[in-house]
Amino acid sequence: MCSGEVKFNWEFENKSPCKDRSLQGTGLNNRLQELLDENEGYKIESQNGQRIFVFNPAPSCKLSDVSPPPRGCEIFIGNIPRHLYEDQLVPLFQSVGKLYKFRLMLDFNQRNRGYGFATYFNTFHANQAIAKFNRYEIQKSVRLAICKSVDNRRLFVGNVPRTKSYNDILTLFRSCVKGVTNVILYSTWQDRKINRGFAFVEFENHMLASTARKRFHPRNLIAWNHIMYVDWADPIPDVDPIEMAQVTVLYVKNLPHDYTQEDIHHIFKSVVGPNLITRTHKIVTYAFVHCINRASAEYVMEKLTGLMLEGAKIQLEWSRPRQYSSRYRAMLPPQNLCLSVPVRARRLVKQAADSMRRLSLEQSDGST
Repeated sequence: MCSGEVKFNWEFENKSPCKDRSLQGTGLNNRLQELLDENEGYKIESQNGQRIFVFNPAPSCKLSDVSPPPRGCEIFIGNIPRHLYEDQLVPLFQSVGKLYKFRLMLDFNQRNRGYGFATYFNTFHANQAIAKFNRYEIQKSVRLAICKSVDNRRLFVGNVPRTKSYNDILTLFRSCVKGVTNVILYSTWQDRKINRGFAFVEFENHMLASTARKRFHPRNLIAWNHIMYVDWADPIPDVDPIEMAQVTVLYVKNLPHDYTQEDIHHIFKSVVGPNLITRTHKIVTYAFVHCINRASAEYVMEKLTGLMLEGAKIQLEWSRPRQYSSRYRAMLPPQNLCLSVPVRARRLVKQAADSMRRLSLEQSDGST
């Protein structure tokens, strides 16, 4: 039961690399210290089976106010030779862009476990690293396996009391765990003061979200005489920024249920003009607004932002392309299908997924 603030050790244990007893005399300590000397503003920390090379400028440094990277900047690095460590891996991955953090997984004897994670300051450099280093031959007959890390920062909360508001949920979680940035709570279309019985809680990073899940899962969050269910929410898909910059469709939420598609289309056109919107497709309390081009879509988003309908502010965001929808992604094999699975088995999984996708597309085309 969450009756007050829960104390966690949120700071990494700050160990100098030269204090790792199992590494004394191997020369690795000196190489790690040289790495720190060559990269001003970084430090090395140890925590729970991993060693972390992380950006940590002095307070007087002009870069001290740099915010942590957004979601989608972390990549997974697999198949790392066991004799390689940060002194060789960090320079390699910094060749495409400045690193915010590099995490190398270690066993109980502080030996490399064969995989790690690299976090860049932006998604551009993360995507470049994947393109350059996936299947990169780091030594003879040994190739790295690189893919986007699952950077899920959102938890699903079920069995929420229907009368509780956004502020109630936000206050509850912030009193129990750290790193909560936002709460997403949907109201019923019949009464906007009544929620739909579930919420999504967003955190600063994946680690804080994972810690909160361990704290509350399963059914370990009790408040307002309710046992609430906490687990991972479905990850938000990472869309190629170049592809996203070409989207001309807006996703509009929080629309009045009793407004028809024609009503919404007419209202939006009266605000932005008659020639910028080609069509509007409304479903229950949300809609997709199609514009003639990207510039028009940006103008429509700007003009509609803050619009109030029936006392509620509408919410706008860019619509993701069809291939990133939950229905389409459900038919695909995971992008990071474990490389330890035999090649033939992986091929069969992908063939089955391709067959299901083609069948679904044929059925949808036939229905239209």
